[in-house]
Amino acid sequence: MKSVRNRRGITLVELMTMVVIIGVVTTLAIPQFNSTMNRLKFRTSARNILSKLRLARSTAIANKQPFGVAFDSDQRTLTVFQDITNPTSFQFETGDSVLSIDTLPNDFAYLYPVFGGNAVVYRPNGSASASGTVQFVAYCDGDYVNYGTIDVLASTGRTKLGELYFY
Repeated sequence: MKSVRNRRGITLVELMTMVVIIGVVTTLAIPQFNSTMNRLKFRTSARNILSKLRLARSTAIANKQPFGVAFDSDQRTLTVFQDITNPTSFQFETGDSVLSIDTLPNDFAYLYPVFGGNAVVYRPNGSASASGTVQFVAYCDGDYVNYGTIDVLASTGRTKLGELYFY
C-alpha cells in the first residue's frame, strides 16, 4: 500500500499563475490610481486657496485691521496682505504689508476672482469687501480638466468650497 504524503508548499506552475494574475490586476489598477492622485492634488490645491481666504478673515478679526487676499492669474499666486495703504480701495497696492505669497502648482491654467477686482479684503468685523467667486481650472496630464469654485459672502465673510468638477 502506498503511503499518502501530506504535500506542503506550492508548485512552480501555481507560483507563476499567481505572478501573472497579480501583474494583470496591477496593470489595470495603475491608470485609475493616477487619475485618483490627480483629483487629490487638485482638491488639496483648492483647499489651500480656501485656507488662505480663511486666514485673511481670521487675521483681520484678531488684529482689528483689514486683511485680504490678492489673486494674480498670470503668475498663479495668492498674496495674503494687510491693507494699509488705502483701506477703502479694497485692493492690493504697493506699500501694503505682505504676510505670505503662495504659488499654485504648474497645472493650474486659470485662476479668476469675480469680485470686481483682483482681491477680496476682510474688515475687522469679519465681513468681506464684496461677494464673489474664485474660479480655477487645472489640467492634469494634458487629458483631464478639473474645475472648481470658492464662494465668498460679503455680509459675513463666509467662504465655502463650491463644487469640484473632474472631466
